[in-house]
Amino acid sequence: MSQSIFASRTSWVYFVVIFFASSTMAMFLPVSSLFLSRGVGASGWEIGAFFTVHGVLSILVSQLVAKYSDIAGNRRNIILFGCFSGALACLGFAFIRSYWVLAVAVNFLYCFASVAGQVFASGREYSRHKGGDPVFFTSVMRAFFALAWVIGPPAVMIILEKSGFTVVYLCSCAVFLAAMTVVFFLMPSSDFGRDRKEARSAKLFAEPSVLVLCMVNLLVFACNNMYIIAMPQYVTGELNLETRYVGIFMATAAGLEIPCMLISGWLARKLHMKYILIVATASGFLYYIAISCATTLAQFWCAQIANAVCIGIVTSLLMVYFQEMLPRIPGQATTLFSSSISVGNILSGALCGFILENAGSVAVFNAAVALNFLASVLMCFVRKI
Repeated sequence: MSQSIFASRTSWVYFVVIFFASSTMAMFLPVSSLFLSRGVGASGWEIGAFFTVHGVLSILVSQLVAKYSDIAGNRRNIILFGCFSGALACLGFAFIRSYWVLAVAVNFLYCFASVAGQVFASGREYSRHKGGDPVFFTSVMRAFFALAWVIGPPAVMIILEKSGFTVVYLCSCAVFLAAMTVVFFLMPSSDFGRDRKEARSAKLFAEPSVLVLCMVNLLVFACNNMYIIAMPQYVTGELNLETRYVGIFMATAAGLEIPCMLISGWLARKLHMKYILIVATASGFLYYIAISCATTLAQFWCAQIANAVCIGIVTSLLMVYFQEMLPRIPGQATTLFSSSISVGNILSGALCGFILENAGSVAVFNAAVALNFLASVLMCFVRKI
């Protein structure tokens, strides 16, 4: 991509907005289960039901909003509405202490707050319209998205420890409002010459490879979610390390993902994305083998490089692959990428819980080895574009 794209103010508007959008999730999600259990007094099944319902509704609503955005809507207005809904949701969590009110009212509002997909779609359209490299531009946006997850969770834990849940959610509300302000005053309202007639006629699964991509994405992030669930028990129980290492490992992987995203965007100019993604999924397969066999802190730490390569490249290039395969409906393509991750997370939660209950954390990693290997094989069957 030409340097002029990165020197322009509009490009940095997209980077700032995606950072804010990711920051809201990075602040909101890590404390939500704690809030429901400690602040609301919800039982274990109520917490599980809350997030399951939220996940399903998010998938359905996000896909409907994405379809509307491709055929009729102005993405800027949809992003503004999402930010406003997210701010209302955070206010609800700040002051409401009734589980059922939160589950029915706020949960529905939060479904509309998934603005990241629309920001990515709009950013891609802007980059292409300006004659830039949309793959690299998207990779840079992804890097800003990941940066928020390096900063957000530690920051929100400090706020929670010092000030409590109400201040946490008020801070999240403030970030939503900041994003809304930037979008309202600085983000372009143009649809960049998008052909809405073509978008109306486009079919989401007309291309068989789209379904295969969904399965690859689902499997990779199902494995990642299983790892996130089981890793704290493994680190403290099997490796006998202090609890603080759980956060260190997560932050290390997230930090390493950023250069992987940028490098993958640069490599995509020289190599076909399919081959880079095959290497990335294979890296995940090797990662779960490595941590299954790890017995020392150094081994577990070194393995995080393979994890970063897998997640960093997949989150950056696989989303672009969806967009390239469905060029007439970039909003739906981006949301389909996110929705397949959500489905993987929902399914992996139940699977991981069953394995942990019956076989322990190492068995979870062994299951991830098999599932990630399947993802690598499936990626080989995706059509080159």
